[in-house]
Amino acid sequence: AWLLDNSPVHIYDRELIVGTKTILRANKGNEDGYDVIEYSSGAMPAYINEDDVKWFGFKEQDVNKTHYTPDYGIVLSKGIGGLLESVKKRLDEVLKDIAALEKQYTLVKNVKSCFEAQGEINLDIEILYKARALRNSVEFLNAVIISWNAASRFIKRYAQHAIMLAKTEKDNLRAKELDKIAEVCQNISINKPNNFYEAVQLFWFAHLCIIIESHGYINYGRVDQLLYPFLGDMPKEQAQELIECLLVKMHDQAGLKCSYLGRYGGQLTMTLGGLDEQGKDAVNDVTYMLIEGAGKTRLTEPLIAFRINSLNPALYTEKLCALSESGLNTIAMYNDDLFIDSLKNRDIPEKYANTYGFGLCQDITVPGYDDNSFWIIFSPISHWFGFFNNNLNVETFEEFYDEFKKMCEKVIDKNLGQVYSTEEAFVKFRQGNCEHFFEKLKKSEITQNLNYRSLMTPHPLLSGLYHGCIETGADITLGACPIKTHGHYLFFATVSVNSLIAMKYVVFDKQLCTMHELKKVLDENFSGEFGQRIRQALLNAPKWGNDDEYADSIAVDFLEHCLKAVQKHSTYEGGKWLSGIHTPHTVDYGKKFGATPDGRASFEPFSVSMTPSTGTMKNGPLAALKSSAKFNHLYINWNYCFMLNLSISLFKQGEHLMQNMLTSYFKIGGMQLQPNICNVDDLRKAQSNPELYKDIIVRVWGVSLRFVDLEKNLQDEIIERFS
Repeated sequence: AWLLDNSPVHIYDRELIVGTKTILRANKGNEDGYDVIEYSSGAMPAYINEDDVKWFGFKEQDVNKTHYTPDYGIVLSKGIGGLLESVKKRLDEVLKDIAALEKQYTLVKNVKSCFEAQGEINLDIEILYKARALRNSVEFLNAVIISWNAASRFIKRYAQHAIMLAKTEKDNLRAKELDKIAEVCQNISINKPNNFYEAVQLFWFAHLCIIIESHGYINYGRVDQLLYPFLGDMPKEQAQELIECLLVKMHDQAGLKCSYLGRYGGQLTMTLGGLDEQGKDAVNDVTYMLIEGAGKTRLTEPLIAFRINSLNPALYTEKLCALSESGLNTIAMYNDDLFIDSLKNRDIPEKYANTYGFGLCQDITVPGYDDNSFWIIFSPISHWFGFFNNNLNVETFEEFYDEFKKMCEKVIDKNLGQVYSTEEAFVKFRQGNCEHFFEKLKKSEITQNLNYRSLMTPHPLLSGLYHGCIETGADITLGACPIKTHGHYLFFATVSVNSLIAMKYVVFDKQLCTMHELKKVLDENFSGEFGQRIRQALLNAPKWGNDDEYADSIAVDFLEHCLKAVQKHSTYEGGKWLSGIHTPHTVDYGKKFGATPDGRASFEPFSVSMTPSTGTMKNGPLAALKSSAKFNHLYINWNYCFMLNLSISLFKQGEHLMQNMLTSYFKIGGMQLQPNICNVDDLRKAQSNPELYKDIIVRVWGVSLRFVDLEKNLQDEIIERFS
């Protein structure tokens, strides 16, 4: 509420959709705006006090999980006033439950919530927990009311500002636009939208308020599905203009220079197409408007995740592929039939599987229903080094490989076991048993936050747009959403499998060196004549991404083993773990690793997720796609990325080339395609004359950026991908 009440309001010249995140400022020590820590709502006063720190034993005001995708349909269907009424109704029910309990047990009046220091109270333990849980709910529901009332005031301030500007505006057309903005903002500050204009504006304000609360990384969900019910009979030209204004607002913070990527780290995703809840084609007029708008605005954000289902019209695929061919590298394409089947196989009900969307890092999520992004990571190559050093005397690759797989499974089991224990402690805290949390924490059996979900940083605004939170009276950080699945990443997958493949080929099949010699070569980063000779052998060994059965059989077998190891596990509240493959920050992570047995030298970049490593795609893009299609889709239900770096000249050779390639790829079982289509000569020229090439957008991993905004080492890595 403080943030929203103190954030300055500003309406830019000519804009029709208003609202901006003006509260941002650089973190201390980041005044030049180029630190990886980036920007935050640093102007907010401390809200954690000494009593809080004493009770919890730690301070986590700045710990924030983010990566959420709420259901904006909740506020669009109810309006802020309707949302507040539902919260107040639930609060009244909880207060009645407390009154009844106090009447039965007088000492309940002395019971506090779990967020406060506890006194000795002589109550049956179950009654004590019940009373605390009810107090927890009262605090949470009041927080939601306080926060959403502040959101209402925030929007009203925009209405008042528009009225003030209209009075002094000399341009009659602009004065009328400002009057309309005021009318729209005044109505949606409390009421549900009456038309498309009001729906678009309320959608943006709801998102903006949650971004201000969370500091960043809140995604848009299925924008075409959210806005289409309000389209009505609005003329297409007017609706199209509003859509394009919305796309510009989604790029709101892109001008900030504040990270090693050279810009604000938003890169939020919207999801288009796919199916509706009933399993019918969901492509609609707003879908096409957003495609057209993206082609006209050509911005680096939002990222667009296109769900492509066999029930979608061919025109939809044709238009999105044409957009990709134009070089707008903000696009990822998903085989909807396979992902829906994969989600259903993890016990997600069909109506929810049909409505999945995407979070940051291309994580699959059901907007407003789950909290999948848990940032649980297993990196095989990180564990390979220690295992390799302890197994230099193995006689066969099969012996090494089988034991390495077992070790990987044990690490995954251990990681997910600790998450299970921490989640149990969070749930018990929600249910009134705070002693369990503190006892386990004291024994170091759990972590103090659940992968950046902290008890000290609740999200009442965000929770209002999550199903289950109001109903159960608990914040999203306490796991109140109804779908209990979580996601798990396999990191650095390509370098991991290529290392296994090359080791088998060079050491065991061709016997060009021993395991001990390979260790020495890697430790010395391929120095000397022998080291360089072994490196060339490793580089020339078969590699993932060439439709080569020698390489692909190992890659698929190993990664599916790890994915299945994840899928053995359930979450504490009975959901299933979802498995995925992801590698971001390829240059930055590469700097932390020495030489690897795929022939990669120390500190060189990794490749993006399952993308073939730079320089290894020897048999062309179609062979690479055939490799990618070899996975069993049932083992990939959360995150997957296969990037193809292609020359834009390729698409001048034939009409509908991308569409034909994509359709064929999906037919043989391909799950995802993320094209990066550029003229590599232009990229080189842009390094020397950036002012002439400001329009080039490149896909870096799950983020897209202006090429000229990147640091040179990132630019060089992008260029290398096209080699």
